[in-house]
This record gives sequence, structure tokens and C-alpha cells, in this order.
Amino acid sequence: MEIKLGVGVLRSVLSRALGVAGGRGTSMPILSTVLLEAEVTPEGGRLKATAYDLEIGVVSEVPVEVAKPGSAAVPVKLLADVAKALPGGVVEIKAEANRRLVLTANASSFRLAGLDPADFPGLPTTSPKAKWAPVNREELVAVLDRVSYAISTDETRYALNGVLFEAADDWLTLVATDGHRLAVDRLAVTSRYGLTGDGAIVPSKAVAELRQLLTETSTEPGDLAFAEGSILYRRPGLAFTARLVDGQFPAWSQVVPAADPKAARLTIDRVALRDVLRRVLLLAEDKASAVTLALADGELTVSARSAEAGEATDRVPVEYAGPALSVTCNGHYLADVAGAETSFRLALQVGDEVSPLVWTPAAGGEARHVVMPMRR
Repeated sequence: MEIKLGVGVLRSVLSRALGVAGGRGTSMPILSTVLLEAEVTPEGGRLKATAYDLEIGVVSEVPVEVAKPGSAAVPVKLLADVAKALPGGVVEIKAEANRRLVLTANASSFRLAGLDPADFPGLPTTSPKAKWAPVNREELVAVLDRVSYAISTDETRYALNGVLFEAADDWLTLVATDGHRLAVDRLAVTSRYGLTGDGAIVPSKAVAELRQLLTETSTEPGDLAFAEGSILYRRPGLAFTARLVDGQFPAWSQVVPAADPKAARLTIDRVALRDVLRRVLLLAEDKASAVTLALADGELTVSARSAEAGEATDRVPVEYAGPALSVTCNGHYLADVAGAETSFRLALQVGDEVSPLVWTPAAGGEARHVVMPMRR
């Protein structure tokens, strides 16, 4: 293999691969490499870069100058570090017979040890039955950002270690929960993307990688599909696949309280809530992070205490006219809601001190954030 391409193009390709194969160590060293394949097509020279950890795969294709077709497999983190250190301009890449990869740019030269590209595992073949359909990238990213904070990190509850995708009635609904809080949002669509029945659970790492790809600067439209236990995303020069979580997501709709005209409701500035929580949480117990919300006419009092450190109280004006009410919950969960939402003001519905707190955008929208109270 012998190719030439822009250093910036190489960095971009390796950035995608790094997210998949550049993480913690693996018992299979080949999974920490990026497979580089150069070929000459009727349209010109092309480089295909593939990263695959047996769960997530990403393939990038970019036009390059190909002097000699071939392939190489090199540790992706090392190659990405070298590419980052190279001066700008053009880099020449040659694969030697001893599996060494030589990179030359101006006066800089690197010779990297590689592995046998024949040992690189093949990605699953995309089903011809996959129901591809365009997806609004900006809207999908916004919904992912509003729900993914609630993904469980408890590996023993693997069915909660991701985001549930459901499609029904011209809506694509995304849900995440860790059993103590739940976030749900949806966007209008014209296709179900192959989703059926109980939907599909996309694992947290795949959510992060998909989000990164969706936010890349590109004028090309993107297509989404679910098929044969995988989520698929593609656009010209890019293909992404990730294995779905094999588990049963809980009946989340039973957790979200219906609108209750008798429940207490308040409206609060989102940034003010975030700032108050940041201050009060300095004195909350580390393990429980308990804060108490005391509602009164026109005012919300937020307090926390620690047996060792002391106590903190702060107040923020709100739109509230109702009976005095006090509820305790995990303050970090509330801060996550304030951080995930982008609306100027938030509305809160809470029935009593043992009822779930339901946060929504005050100006309207599909998002719902449910936080369970703590028993005092």
C-alpha cells in the first residue's frame, strides 16, 4: 500500500476510529487497530478505514492518491497520536512487507509496527431488508442530549445501559432510565426505520459514537435503520453499525405520571435552578446527594445538609401559587435535568412529598424528566 492524502483528512478519519477502537485494552490486539485499505476505483483512488470492536463498527471512505493498493492494520491510538503531531499539508503512507507502516510529512517520518490485516474481523453484512430512511440529524442529537444523561451505569442492569428507541404514530420516541429517574423525548418522523414491537435498546457507547457522527460538519443527508439486532447509520463516505442490547426495557410509560390538574405546579428559570443546585450541593451528603425543595407562594427554597460538613440554604423566585409543599430528592438528578434541557424555563408537576417530580419545558415540548423522591 502506498498513498498520499491531506493530514487533516487522516486526522478526521482516525478520530472516528478512535472512538470505537481506542479505548481500554482488549485480549484481542487486532481490535485496537484501524484497518486501512487502499484501492483504485473507476472514480479514482480511495482509502477505507475500519474500526470494529465486535459490538460497534465504523467505516470511513475518503478519496486519496493511490500509488499502490494494499492494506495495513495499525494500533489506532498510536496512529492518531502521530497524525495529530504531524505538520499540516500532505502525508505519504507506505505499508512495508514486515507489517510496518511508514508515514512521511515534510521532514517528519514515523515507522509504526502493525498487525496482520488478514486477522481483522469482518463487519456484519448489512441486511438487504434494512428499511433505510432519512433522519434529521440536528433533531436526533437534541433528543439524545435530553435523555442520555439518565442511562444507567449499573452493568448488572444491562437492559438499562442504553437508550430505548420506539417508533409509533409518526413519532420516534427515545427513553433512558436508571430506575431512579427517567427521561423521555420524541421527534416527528415519516418512517419507523424498521422498528417493531417493543423497540430497540441502543447501548450507551453506541449512543455516544452515533451522536459524535451526527454532529460532524457535513451537508450530506444521513439515513437510519434498525435490522437484525443492530442500529445502522450511513451517509456518503461513512457507515456505522452497532449491536443492540438484548434485553427487555421496563414499561416506562407507567412511570410517567399523567397530567394532574390537582398537582402542584411551578415554573422556574432553568439557569437559576442549575446555579442554586450547584451551590447547595456543596453541602449535600456525598452518597445520597439529598436536597430538599420547599415550595411556597412565589419562592422555592433549596436546602441540603451534611452531618460532617454543615448545611446550605438558597432561594430562587418561581411562579407558584399553591399550598406549601416539601419534597426531597437527589440533587444531582435535578442538576442533570437542568443541564440536559435547553429551554429558558422549566415547569414542575408534583403531587405530594412521595410523588414523582415531573419536569417539562415550560414553553411546551415533548420532553419529560421524571425524578423519584427520597423517603425522609
